[in-house]
Amino acid sequence: MHAPSRIFILCILGLLIISALATTCLYWHIYGFAKLFGDFNTFRSAALHAAAHQLDAVYDIARVSRLLATNNLKDFAFFLNPPTGLFIVYPLAWFDSVPALILWNIAQFALLFAVFRTDYVQYLFRQAGHGAVNTYALLGISFVAFSTQNILYGQVAVFCAALFLSVLAWRKSHPILAGIVLGIFSFKPQLGILLPLLLLAEGNWKVLVWTLFTTLVMIALSLGIWGPGLWKDYGQMVTIRSEFLTANPSFLFIISTSAYAAIRNLGASATTGILLQVALSASLLAMIWPVLRRSQESHKILMLTLCTYLVTPYSLVYDIPLLAIPCALIMRRAEANKSSPLELMALVLLVLTPMAIIVLQISHIPYSVIAIGFTLIVARILIMREQHG
Repeated sequence: MHAPSRIFILCILGLLIISALATTCLYWHIYGFAKLFGDFNTFRSAALHAAAHQLDAVYDIARVSRLLATNNLKDFAFFLNPPTGLFIVYPLAWFDSVPALILWNIAQFALLFAVFRTDYVQYLFRQAGHGAVNTYALLGISFVAFSTQNILYGQVAVFCAALFLSVLAWRKSHPILAGIVLGIFSFKPQLGILLPLLLLAEGNWKVLVWTLFTTLVMIALSLGIWGPGLWKDYGQMVTIRSEFLTANPSFLFIISTSAYAAIRNLGASATTGILLQVALSASLLAMIWPVLRRSQESHKILMLTLCTYLVTPYSLVYDIPLLAIPCALIMRRAEANKSSPLELMALVLLVLTPMAIIVLQISHIPYSVIAIGFTLIVARILIMREQHG
């Protein structure tokens, strides 16, 4: 690695650390301590209610309706996952709040770093290029920066990133295990939305069958343990919340990474937002399909992770840990002197995303869509050049 490349990578790693610190300060400036670990408290509350069989309190439809009637989304702290998600958060009911919080974060990052150590992840970075900076350092610092909001909210996206990488790593060598993991991932479908498309492109039916089987088993278990009423409450909560977001400009649009939210945040109607989101999603699916069928693995992962946030109409600032993967891969390419100026520009835009989402989207500047979209276009150009080179 040449000295300029080494200096650039060290600067990017430093920028990631600054971004994490700045994001933390901005979070406290906006929320104070009132919302710190708010979603974790919501998860644990849902787990405690489920463990005590107080099922009406899991989704608390009456309180959801009351808060939405007053347009009070900043205090909107409810369990929003399907009842199968209770299997993920249920262990939180076994511990007091502080030990549960510590274990919640340790378990997520421990699982993620265990996946980092697989041969698959090492293979990905060898494809991207060779460099002196340790792969674990690139991934670790990138994930900490992109997971800052996840930690502050007490969310589950780091666990989802580990599941995402596990499916990719095991889909060929251990297809049954990969299918089970993807079935578990169904509790947060917006982050794994493109993995079935990859499996279809590769003709990996065994993983898809086990995914469907695992998902159905989880649904059946939730029905057997908690009954159909919990699913009815979940459906009602989703309907009430969707109707509210369709009719009202929302704080959620400011902290979202999706194109639909960006369009709504610019003042467009819900109908316009939906139509443009559908058109964008269809275009992205058409663009990514040939890559998933024929490209090398690192190219597939670049496109999958970036497209995920533009295809789904619903992803929030704490859902972005997966963006650490393209960030680290592009850094490796830069370190190996394989990257173009456009890639370096895309990398800087991507690195600033955790912080800029908060700062710029409050001013109705759709930064996340611009940064992710630009990086995606650059990645597609790079793939075309390498395929024809």
